[in-house]
Amino acid sequence: MSRLNFDIKYRPQIESGEYKVVTGDGRPVKIVCWDKKVFGGRFEIVGLVPTHQGDTETVQLYCPDGTHIASSCRENFKLFIITPGPELSEFEKAVGLEIFDEPFEERHIKVIKEESAKLLALARKQLIKDGYVIEKKAFHDAVEKVAPEVMKEVSDKVDMEEALRLGYEKGRADALKDLPRWRKWENGACGNGRGIPLAIVKRGLNGYELVDALGIQGEQYIILSDLEKLPGFNEDEK
Repeated sequence: MSRLNFDIKYRPQIESGEYKVVTGDGRPVKIVCWDKKVFGGRFEIVGLVPTHQGDTETVQLYCPDGTHIASSCRENFKLFIITPGPELSEFEKAVGLEIFDEPFEERHIKVIKEESAKLLALARKQLIKDGYVIEKKAFHDAVEKVAPEVMKEVSDKVDMEEALRLGYEKGRADALKDLPRWRKWENGACGNGRGIPLAIVKRGLNGYELVDALGIQGEQYIILSDLEKLPGFNEDEK
């Protein structure tokens, strides 16, 4: 799934059930009216939103762009659209969770798939270098059709399934070990005092900022120099 900013142009997909509407903090929204007339010839969207306890619903009014009438500056009150989007494999999702928080937005999906492809390529290289044989699906399907007595003779000599499993786990661990990770600031403060950004910090629900100092306890951050560990950072990298 991916998350998009609300736009009334998606009304047909929303009414058909293909797309879902949620608040910034993830609560599902039932839109019961798209064009409530108000003063000045404007119109508002009327939605039913469950309380945080989930036992009742409240009536909320929104502008056509999805901002809340009374709380337009608060991210948790805005409307967003959840689309089916491209499915992520288990590996891609694991990579994505190292970089972003769920739900992944459309722009996140693109980055996740690109970085996953790079990591998989590195993992395959490492597996081959370590002496493992990578089994493709076509080969696996062919093996499934081999007579049981033949398979038993082969498996008595070589436990290929276990070797592949161990090789995959090692390659995945090696590929992910240097991936930049979000950290939480503990105590004290640090900075360069020259206005030069040193980290990305997470602010609000989906906001990110470059900062030249860290000092807020519990704040999530990534040191910019850690991004140099990503594959493809150096132009001469093979």
